Amino acid sequence: MKVEKILTMNEKTILDYMLKNNGCGARSTVDLIEDNYSYQSIADLKNVIEGFNKHQLGGVLSSMLQKGILSLDERDDDCDLFFINDTWLETHKTLTW
Repeated sequence: MKVEKILTMNEKTILDYMLKNNGCGARSTVDLIEDNYSYQSIADLKNVIEGFNKHQLGGVLSSMLQKGILSLDERDDDCDLFFINDTWLETHKTLTW
């Protein structure tokens, strides 16, 4: 998968995981745009980058939020969900996995 140079290796790892582990079976960004079920919680992502603690993971996710790669669905039950931003998907329609 080719992604933009603005992503760090850790961000690419998280993005790759979220793309491949979507809940709708999408195999491309075009498919995922139609049914964006890329939601992941901190608990889902905590072991994606080996050796990272929750604070380090939070830093990577924060960076991805700032870059517009991810969006955040804040929940009342303290289980916030991160998902790949639809606008980011629209600008990367040629990605497949």
